[in-house]
Amino acid sequence: MIKRKSKKAITLSASEMTAQRFVNVKDVQGNVLYTKDNHVFAYIRLQPITVDLLSNNEKKVLLDNLTSELSTLDKPFKFFCISRPVDISKLIDEMMDLYVKSDDDLQRELLEQEMKVYQDFAMSGDVIERQFYVIIWDKWGEEACNELLKRAKDLVSKFRSCGITIELLKDEQIIQLCNQFTNPQYAFKEGTDVTPTIPSLKTERLII
Repeated sequence: MIKRKSKKAITLSASEMTAQRFVNVKDVQGNVLYTKDNHVFAYIRLQPITVDLLSNNEKKVLLDNLTSELSTLDKPFKFFCISRPVDISKLIDEMMDLYVKSDDDLQRELLEQEMKVYQDFAMSGDVIERQFYVIIWDKWGEEACNELLKRAKDLVSKFRSCGITIELLKDEQIIQLCNQFTNPQYAFKEGTDVTPTIPSLKTERLII
């Protein structure tokens, strides 16, 4: 006799199955991420460039060099960026250490003002860092990982020839990047108290 599962048991099973399938990561090894649907991924991080500091001629040269280098690529890639708050606690600690050791009243006053500004930044979350990444991938196969890493190193070389600082992410860095999407402990929690921004009307009973 086959026993039917209760609706609660079926719901839990579906919920657990969804949670397991939500993260498509199978393994991270050798600077490569393996997925459950038989793909391999490599991740490259680019350091941002302040183009406002470049002249119009320098911007044109950089654009032409990037166009020339990337035009030889015959496989697709993805480019994306992540905004996250910067941890400036170490900077505040260093300034506090200077404040304690200083005997100059003017220097102590300036340090105190600077610490207050940085503390306000830290509390408000206004200090934002934008991280830029390039993702390349391929279908898993016998030589897929070697070919993928070869493509990644070639791409790193192309960006470096244009004067851009770039690095291929290692296993630990790939895991940290994945945690930014899947682990709530890495997420930046914004304030959710919207009470002050919602107007409300008070009703009073009229006495005639």
